Amino acid sequence: MKHLLLTSILSIVLLSCAKNVVVTETEYIRSQAFKSQEFEEFKFAYHNYLDYAKKNYTGSAIVSYKGSPYLRDTIFHYKAMRDSLLVVMKLKSNTFYSKYPTNLLNMDMDDFKEQLVEN
Repeated sequence: MKHLLLTSILSIVLLSCAKNVVVTETEYIRSQAFKSQEFEEFKFAYHNYLDYAKKNYTGSAIVSYKGSPYLRDTIFHYKAMRDSLLVVMKLKSNTFYSKYPTNLLNMDMDDFKEQLVEN
């Protein structure tokens, strides 16, 4: 009976230690992912896209170039630049996710976005 009790206590202790190792490994992978060069490039591309989109949109072009013959060209230019920055951001995110897949990071998108938005 003592052996059975000792075996069950030992198995519970080992199981809890194994669970802690898995959590620690996930946290380690997560910290490596957020310190990586790929994440920094993805974060930089994300911020570039947001900054450009906030400053250069159709409304700002209409205010700046009202009555100008260059209004239409400016709007097309803003759209082309936003699209190209979006493509760069998607390429950087693909590079990051190819090295650190979401199932490996084991976190929800809100937490990931919080990491991405942090300066």
